[in-house]
Amino acid sequence: MTIVEQQVGIDVSKDHLDISIGGEKAFRIPNTVQAVRQLLQRLARGSVVHLESSGGYERAAQRVLAEAGIEVRIHNPRKVRRLADARSTTAKTDAIDAKHLAESGHLLTATQQKSAERQALCDISRTVTALKSDISKHKKRLGMPGIDECSRKALLKTVRFLEKQVAQLQRDFASKTAASTFARRYEVARSIPGVGPELARVLVSELPDDLSELDRRRIASYAGVAPIDRSSGKFKGTSHTGCGNAHLKQALYMPALTVVRTHAWAKTLYESQRAKGKHFLVAIVAVMRRLICLVLAVLKRETPWQENLAQIH
Repeated sequence: MTIVEQQVGIDVSKDHLDISIGGEKAFRIPNTVQAVRQLLQRLARGSVVHLESSGGYERAAQRVLAEAGIEVRIHNPRKVRRLADARSTTAKTDAIDAKHLAESGHLLTATQQKSAERQALCDISRTVTALKSDISKHKKRLGMPGIDECSRKALLKTVRFLEKQVAQLQRDFASKTAASTFARRYEVARSIPGVGPELARVLVSELPDDLSELDRRRIASYAGVAPIDRSSGKFKGTSHTGCGNAHLKQALYMPALTVVRTHAWAKTLYESQRAKGKHFLVAIVAVMRRLICLVLAVLKRETPWQENLAQIH
């Protein structure tokens, strides 16, 4: 018996899910595990569920549906909106978004999802990054001349507490990585010149589980360091980089500055860009792009760094 795919669109928010089955009028349920389990009774076999990536609020629904054998496709909200604009769907409500996903989700390329193992590592890694950002902000405030003594003591105490939390999370990340399928990836990443513990942590948690379909062009786009042209007819606009993975892009910046000072391939690339009149940041992004391409080559080979790779790439 042939099973016909039933397209289901789910618009996700913190407290509720708006659901359209087959493009029909949407209905609302709480965004809870129990409610999603009850939803399963209304879904036919062979259903394909389309969800927007919503900052993690889609996780419970995604997990419950996937465990029940339902195919779940996660989509980039920006691409969903652009498709809606192309279909002249200018109105935007949760119900309309759910209906749009049910009707048009199959036209979109789904985002590759993290395995449960990598999701756990990613949670720890992003928490470390967030806490380090908070520490930096508090330290900056501590440096203000004439700050009130009560405020200074409170900020100092907070910084010390957060630093202990970061240290513990880093130990947790190291132990979980060592016991995971990503242990080899972390080890190989650390062999690459310019890749320290911080960048290796981000690489393990942010790069896709499966690297086989990535090439130099795709990894640069994924990391947000690929130049995007803006030209039409006689208009020649300035190229710019796309959004990509903001966590990965941010983590590449400081290592790129380091390899420019310490490695010939990076210094040569940087100086050639500057000699062409390129801005400092444009030249550094070029180094970031070459670095992530080198990282991809090493990780796909699953063998430690070899110096000749810098010339090949």
